Amino acid sequence: MKLGLAGSAEYDDNIYRTDARKKDDVVFRIVPKVQFIEDEGKFHWDLRYQAPWQKAVQTDRVDGFSHFVGAEASHQMSEATRTFFSDRFTYSDAVTRFNTISEDGGTPTLGS
Repeated sequence: MKLGLAGSAEYDDNIYRTDARKKDDVVFRIVPKVQFIEDEGKFHWDLRYQAPWQKAVQTDRVDGFSHFVGAEASHQMSEATRTFFSDRFTYSDAVTRFNTISEDGGTPTLGS
């Protein structure tokens, strides 16, 4: 098992990702992490979870948690053959996931 903690601060000159009414802000992030790994023998697996939390100084529309889960597994069948599985799940309220986040509390828009 591996535990980790990361942190960052970022200045963003367009926090809402819009062409009109641009707003700047500073965003602080704390990212707790946990990872479980089994890497012995012919069967290997890896399970990861991160829960980044972010807080903006002036704008509360981008505050909150995101969740990232990843899993990988492989089996070495022979020296030349290996099977592999990988999957990921993400739930994110982070501003970088959305093209726009409305300033009036409306629903964020995904995609372009």
